[in-house]
Amino acid sequence: MAITAGPVKTYVTTRMIKQTTVTHTPDGDLTGTNATIYGLDLNNTHSQIAHFKIFDLGATTYGTTAPDIAIPVAAGQRQVVTIVEGITMTNCVTWAASQGAGTTAGAALTGGALVAIATVID
Repeated sequence: MAITAGPVKTYVTTRMIKQTTVTHTPDGDLTGTNATIYGLDLNNTHSQIAHFKIFDLGATTYGTTAPDIAIPVAAGQRQVVTIVEGITMTNCVTWAASQGAGTTAGAALTGGALVAIATVID
């Protein structure tokens, strides 16, 4: 019996998604396809806590649709999250931020910016 071995080629696309001001209005379908999130870098310059929310949907009813990921970022703080195994979004990546936790839309953030950088592979 003969065994043949050859190189295995796997092509993936690693992307960085950066948004300088994440707002109360969801930014939909940032990846255009399914993607796995491996890292988040969130910098909150607001004077209030920011609840950063990620949805696995292209369109979401903010304040009604439960987020798939929710990360609170304290006022004036930066939070870096490394996800070793990754979190797969089977549809796409949509995100938004507000003063409200969880499904609650909450008030819009004021007086600063929430900068979000995500490392994704699709």
